[in-house]
Amino acid sequence: MGRLASRNSTCALAGVSLTLAVVVTLASCTQADSAARSQDVRDSATQEMQAPRDAFASERVQTAPAVALGEISPGIHNLFAVAPGVFSGSGPEGAAAFDSLRALGVKTVISVDGARPELELARERGMRYVHIPIGYDGMEPEQEVALARALRDMPGPVYVHCHHGKHRGPTAAAVGLLGLGRISSAEAEAFMHAAGTSESYPGLWACAAEAGVRSEEELDMFAGALPEVQVVSGLVDTMVAIDKSWERITLVRAAGWAAPADHPDLSPAAEAGMLADHFRVLMEDPAMRRESEELLEEMRIAANLAATLETSLVDAAADAASRERAYRAVAASCTDCHEGWRN
Repeated sequence: MGRLASRNSTCALAGVSLTLAVVVTLASCTQADSAARSQDVRDSATQEMQAPRDAFASERVQTAPAVALGEISPGIHNLFAVAPGVFSGSGPEGAAAFDSLRALGVKTVISVDGARPELELARERGMRYVHIPIGYDGMEPEQEVALARALRDMPGPVYVHCHHGKHRGPTAAAVGLLGLGRISSAEAEAFMHAAGTSESYPGLWACAAEAGVRSEEELDMFAGALPEVQVVSGLVDTMVAIDKSWERITLVRAAGWAAPADHPDLSPAAEAGMLADHFRVLMEDPAMRRESEELLEEMRIAANLAATLETSLVDAAADAASRERAYRAVAASCTDCHEGWRN
């Protein structure tokens, strides 16, 4: 998949200058006056960015390229206006992040992360969640249809997020918009590069490259639900998934942090990303949350260490020694946890 000649060209968006002004306003507002301005900001963002449902359903027109809006502090990072009425970014961090989304006029939040969405914080601000968790290795056709259906039918503006807002979230937003014919393949590729989607996740890039426009009949016939939260797996299933992820990572390590010759389908960064996601999911499991806070802290540490390993595998400049250190840190964390809790 070829890169655009200039990454900066993806940041030229005609027609959303008002949204840029909104973000600048949010960034400069103090806590004291942000509440007073929020209604004006919400109204402005909604008028500029919200596309009515009939436009989603019937007007298959190209939009201008996505534009990077940066960060709304606190709580929202890597924010992009992908298309009119559609934003993408990181997972909202706390109440202030949902206040930022409300100020942008967001009515629906779509999470493709494995962890449980913050339903209560969203509901308190009149927002609806849709949870469509996907992996770092791509998504199923049913999930692609669900994303397009959610973007078409749920109240907008819509905010699509994963954990960091760089890989799965931008891919999901692009695939959903491609399914509606609202962006071109070239625009989707340019947006994903601008958002920081790493080529270390070939499954995500393949989903975007192969995504096509879905017919109205296909979307209308979609039989799946659009739930606010999906239970990814139970405690035992997640522990099994962690063990399998770790086995695949050891194969990658033995191959010099590359896809093994006998397992060319393995993506090193994707395997580490899925391991981190498994740990985050485990933290939300009801059975796990009934355990001590100390055990939950072990899961937080393991998730962060796995994410560090993922980052080292995404970074082409990282050497084998740094990756080995990250690997050993995850291994030590697992050993300590097993000794204290499982063994």
